[in-house]
Parts: sequence; C-alpha cells; structure tokens
Amino acid sequence: GLEDITSPGFYLNDTSTSTELDSDVLYALCDANCFCRKGLTSYDVINSRGREIPRGCFHVSSFSAVYNAADDNCQGLGGFVATVHDDAKELFMLSLFPPKSKFWVGLRMNGTELVWADGSYDDFTLWAPGNPVTGQDCAYGQQQTGFVSSWFSAPCTDPLTNSMRYACQLRPCGTDCNSRGCGSRVQIWMARPTAVLN
Repeated sequence: GLEDITSPGFYLNDTSTSTELDSDVLYALCDANCFCRKGLTSYDVINSRGREIPRGCFHVSSFSAVYNAADDNCQGLGGFVATVHDDAKELFMLSLFPPKSKFWVGLRMNGTELVWADGSYDDFTLWAPGNPVTGQDCAYGQQQTGFVSSWFSAPCTDPLTNSMRYACQLRPCGTDCNSRGCGSRVQIWMARPTAVLN
C-alpha cells in the first residue's frame, strides 16, 4: 500500500485521532522542507519521528585560512565556523577533510571563557593533553589514529603556521532560499503554527 512507497517516517496513518494527524502532517511538511542547498554537505540525524533531517549544512572551504578569515568567510555565507558538540559530529567533521588534516573548530577563548561560534553553551571538548594553551585563543581538530581525534590550541591570526582548512555551518532551509542563504523568517510549529519570528 501507500506505506510501502513513502519515505521512512513520512507515512501518515489515517487511523490517528484528528489532533495527532494534524500534528503528523505539520511535522512531515516541516521535515520535508528542511534541506541543504545544492553544493552543501548535509549532517543528518534521525528525529523523534524517525525522519532523517539535516542538523546543519556545511560548506567545506577549498582553501586554508587563519581562523579570523575563516570566521569572516563563514559569516559572509550566513553561517559560522562549524562547531562540534558530540562524538558523532566530530566523526562527521573528520569525514569532510583528508586524513590527518588540521581543521578549525568554531571554539575560541574570550578572556578566560571558551565561546562557541554558534552561541551555544556546551562543555563538550576533545582537548589533547596540555591543551588549551594560554595565549593561543583558537581551536583546531586533527585525526590522531583511526577514528580518534583531538583538539589543539593555536593563534587565531598567524598565517605562517596556522592557516588551516575549515567548514562553514549553515542552517538547513526551506523553499525561501536563494544563492545567498535562507530568508530571515522562521516559523515555529507545534501542533499548529503558533508564531512567526522576523
């Protein structure tokens, strides 16, 4: 039947109660319109309804840069230097670059505080022994062996020794996207649309 030809997690059971069906339809429409623009690499996870959706879209730079230049480039694309908040995301980041490559992580020191490029508050880190190093305010990741990686401190602006690969993380979008990114209107959905943020 219809369940056999739908994508996993998108079959809507018409025996649900009206409220459940309305909610399923809204979530399915939101999930189906959540995608990465052409040319970006999607980091997909399974949501609570069993649907695979992108948690971020990634532009992998074809050149190396100091952290501040990488940050400026990512902001120009409407994103930020990619952040890592768990082991699965770190493995994904390793897959974006050649083995043993150094790549910027969207984490830097601001005085005595570590600040994530995405504005989140998270204590997840993969610091190598002896890191972070005082006075070296930016962080980069590097594969060590197999699927094991570590983070190291580095100066943010030294082009001679610390020009590295990086990925810009952008939000997944819907149909209001163009070549410069997605629109600034974000709709928040619950059981029914409840708010529009500009």
